Amino acid sequence: MKKEIIKKIREHLSLRKEILFAYLYGSFLEGKDFKDIDVGIYLDEEKLTRIDSIDYEITLSLSLQKEIKIPFDVKIINLAPLSFKYHVTLGYLLFCRDEAKREEFLCHTWMLYFDFLPAAKNYLKEVLYD
Repeated sequence: MKKEIIKKIREHLSLRKEILFAYLYGSFLEGKDFKDIDVGIYLDEEKLTRIDSIDYEITLSLSLQKEIKIPFDVKIINLAPLSFKYHVTLGYLLFCRDEAKREEFLCHTWMLYFDFLPAAKNYLKEVLYD
């Protein structure tokens, strides 16, 4: 069942040329009960400057839900917070139209995340224990 759902998601998203790559992440992948399917998409930078990102996320979520009959939560990851980008990249790659752009995104995201991680841990320690 999950393989068929993933295939349908991949087919649906791959029709949108502005999506350069997409990941599944969250409870759907983790084998837990899920209320929706989380999808992170990376858009072509030119398209990103011409759209209302929230409207695009909602419209695409509803389009997927209509076709697959399961609620979706689609997020554009280009401008997302660092920790969210990192979390999404640990998910399942649905498809990639531009491998060089994806590798650049991964390297940049992971480098910043692991550079920032010690500072974030120290900050949390100070906030929680001082």
